[in-house]
Amino acid sequence: MFFKREPTSTNFYLYTMRYHVNRFFATALFSLGLLMGTTARASHIVGLDLYYTYVSGNTYTVTLIAYGDCGPASATAFATLPTCSPQICIWDGTTYVDTLALLIQAPDSGVEITPVCPADIHLTQCTNNTYAIPGIKKFVYTAQYTLPYTSAAWCFTFTGLMGGGNLAGRAAAITNISSGTIIQLTDTLNNTVYHNSNAVMTTEPTPFFCVNNSDSYNPGAVDPDGDSLAFSLISGINGAGNCSGSATPVSYLAPYSGSAPLDVTPGSFNFDQHTGQISFVPDILQRALVVYNCEEYRHGVFVGSCQREMTFLVITCTDIPPSGNYSNASAGTIADSTHFYICYDSGAYTLHINPTESDTTNQITVTASGIPPGAAFYVIDDSTNHPQCSFSWTTTGVAPGTYIYYITFQDNACPVSGTQTTAFTISVKPAPEIVTTGAATNCFQPAGTLTASGGISYAWSPASGLSCATCDTTISTAHSTTVYTVTVTDGLGCKGSDTASIQVNQVSSIHFLHNVTTSARIDYGSQVQLNADGAVIYYWKPDDGTLNNPNINDPVASPVRNTVYIVYGYNMEGCLDTALVTIDVATTTETIPDAFTPNNDGHNDVFRIVNLQDGKLVEMRIFNRWGQLVCKTSDNETGWDGKYDGVPQDMGVYNYYILVAREDGKTVAFKGDLTLIR
Repeated sequence: MFFKREPTSTNFYLYTMRYHVNRFFATALFSLGLLMGTTARASHIVGLDLYYTYVSGNTYTVTLIAYGDCGPASATAFATLPTCSPQICIWDGTTYVDTLALLIQAPDSGVEITPVCPADIHLTQCTNNTYAIPGIKKFVYTAQYTLPYTSAAWCFTFTGLMGGGNLAGRAAAITNISSGTIIQLTDTLNNTVYHNSNAVMTTEPTPFFCVNNSDSYNPGAVDPDGDSLAFSLISGINGAGNCSGSATPVSYLAPYSGSAPLDVTPGSFNFDQHTGQISFVPDILQRALVVYNCEEYRHGVFVGSCQREMTFLVITCTDIPPSGNYSNASAGTIADSTHFYICYDSGAYTLHINPTESDTTNQITVTASGIPPGAAFYVIDDSTNHPQCSFSWTTTGVAPGTYIYYITFQDNACPVSGTQTTAFTISVKPAPEIVTTGAATNCFQPAGTLTASGGISYAWSPASGLSCATCDTTISTAHSTTVYTVTVTDGLGCKGSDTASIQVNQVSSIHFLHNVTTSARIDYGSQVQLNADGAVIYYWKPDDGTLNNPNINDPVASPVRNTVYIVYGYNMEGCLDTALVTIDVATTTETIPDAFTPNNDGHNDVFRIVNLQDGKLVEMRIFNRWGQLVCKTSDNETGWDGKYDGVPQDMGVYNYYILVAREDGKTVAFKGDLTLIR
């Protein structure tokens, strides 16, 4: 096979200087050659797109777009593009299935896309190849194909075969790979879960850049299914030229690679995998092979991919293309020149983008693509040197996620317009993912802990009864079941709310004791059965020896005087309930004990008349063995506590004289001995 040698890079730059243009696209520098049969005839294909579109069932339309140079050096080969029939090999994984021949679409003469100023649109080599201004035309080839079944590994591969023995070969003058290779592109499809249409690249693959300038490129991928896109820069493939041959990656010249295809100022290269944006500062004149791979995901499921191949041309510019970036916003936060985020459900907002260019005599035209549904893009003073752009949308009813749109800034510099497409990102941030925990309280544990996570600040409501109303962890002492609302703010300022509850199972004000003995009157010397149910722990008061067991629910009481018994009961939750039982002892017989023990143990500490129910103590006098009066009182309840002038008296026998007035008007005297025991 013979190759017709193309102009060298040095000769080309001299060639471009002859035309004295501000910018020169010069597609001959970075063209892809078309090999026809065994003779190399440069067609200068400057870029290729391969994608498919869903029709119905398992039927898809496969599309190949070739971007061809209209220049005189490739006139013969260029003339074959209207009649080419590119071949697509269809594979299921590693299994060959079929070959699809694509057909040229109208207009078969191609559509000119040369980025020239309006005044020179008819003065390019696409109008007359003797003209000085190079020209680019786009040729579209399509055909429908019905896949025989569903598979997760369908491949549509263009191996370089253009039909009629023609092969799409890369130009020898590309500076980052070895020469003599054939173009190969592969799209993939997983139609086992969803049908899919590839993303459409809205930016033409005819980029040129200015050396030592901050440049950028974006393919402007818009997905018709709204899929999430993931971009990567991959190695070019040396095609087999048929469906049975093997293909291998092209050989990159050191230090280049598929993911780092450009010579740039160190640290200036940046590739955004979410938008496909390439930003860099080229530091030498070059033309570099760049291959995009765009993967599509729907609800996290991989559904397919498509590819674009092109060549980046870096030339010396006297004018720098226009550019634009986010300048201010009515709400939300501008993260950098092309990235903006705003919280979900925070209402309407407007972003401003004001493009500029160093040559202020040039007029700038602004176009946008991929604007999200419901959003609006406005341009004021378009096609002037000071257009003003605004993007307006709302977060109300818009699902959280990342939305990407593209703005192309193009000036009217002649002959070649300066053009730059930039991806702008809108990130609608969801409300914080809040995790809360509540608690249940009881009488054993009267306070409950509430927690929340997912943010950097917290606000609890209602705040009453909480140990901290602005902490992620707080303690509630609510006396009844309460639902708290916590508002959480994350690091981006986005807010969300959730609830947590304190379930108060029991409180001390709830009565659970039942079957409690009713108050009664008994004869002196009788017993009575007390009872209470509903608790797990009981104790009765007073524990004065009149109960056979004060720690059971049904003790037997033997009071010798009117007594009020209190039962204390605790349930399983540790809550306390109480009940009262009054036992009146009916008697007219006064009983005087013959001993007492004033040792402050709560039992028999005072000498008094027992069962003084129907009479009144007139006087009680106590004498020691020497006849000294040690106590005199008319209060039976006070009685004698075994002290004289506050001094405890010795153990021994004492004499008493007691005078009682009965209800029948009679007065009765009692005399006797009593023993003080310690």
